Amino acid sequence: MKIGVMTSNNQPLMPHVMLANNLWTRFKGLLGHGGLTDEQGMLITPCNAVHTMWMRFSIDVVFLDKDGHITRIYRHLKPWRMAGCKQSTQVLELGAGMAEQYALKPGQQLTWQVPPLTQPTPGA
Repeated sequence: MKIGVMTSNNQPLMPHVMLANNLWTRFKGLLGHGGLTDEQGMLITPCNAVHTMWMRFSIDVVFLDKDGHITRIYRHLKPWRMAGCKQSTQVLELGAGMAEQYALKPGQQLTWQVPPLTQPTPGA
């Protein structure tokens, strides 16, 4: 499932964020991906630690509390590394350098929205 991430004042941040919220999607994470574009990310919930084992690219890791407030940011986490934040319950993984490009800072609140399900067209 893909969601859109916004700043706390509803300004769009990233339109194409994959949601990893079950055992399989959390386990798989970004494994098998070749990288992330500027508009892509992955929100992992629940989560307070990540690893980049078997990945082929660096990522920015944004740790969030239950209310979406940024608690910690790891920038350019290279493959075969680990990062964690005990106070966090969610993690937003971004392409390396994107946390700086989006000007993300600890204390800032992010929100997300699941796009509405598309309804079948009558008569289709």
